[in-house]
Amino acid sequence: MMYANGKGVGAIARFSMTAGPLLLAGVVATLLLNLQNLHVSLLLPVYYDSGSMPILKGSLTNASFLGESILIMMLTPFLAKPETARKPVLLAIGLPSLLAIATAAMAAAMAVATFGVEIASSVYFPYSSMVRFNEPQ
Repeated sequence: MMYANGKGVGAIARFSMTAGPLLLAGVVATLLLNLQNLHVSLLLPVYYDSGSMPILKGSLTNASFLGESILIMMLTPFLAKPETARKPVLLAIGLPSLLAIATAAMAAAMAVATFGVEIASSVYFPYSSMVRFNEPQ
């Protein structure tokens, strides 16, 4: 980080272009590798009792950090024409936010489908426990 800050905005952008897809690939890979442990029937009572909105609201709190907006505000003074950046900035904040919300909702649903409601709600890090879980054959 000190090297990237010393080299300027371009180094931070190149790092983000490299690290972003790697992070997304890691999340997708862990979700795909855990498909064999899913029991969709464990989702049915939760979804039937509450519906989809409480599940989405629960995942919204996990994705509420939205560090992209702070980063965009820090980079706006470096633009040649900051007044023309409204649409790209909204897209740059909106798309990653929607992706983070969808990822958090999918991870929560997969944790419940793997462990059930009782265990998934009592574990501190259900996604990490889900990644380590190996169902006995």
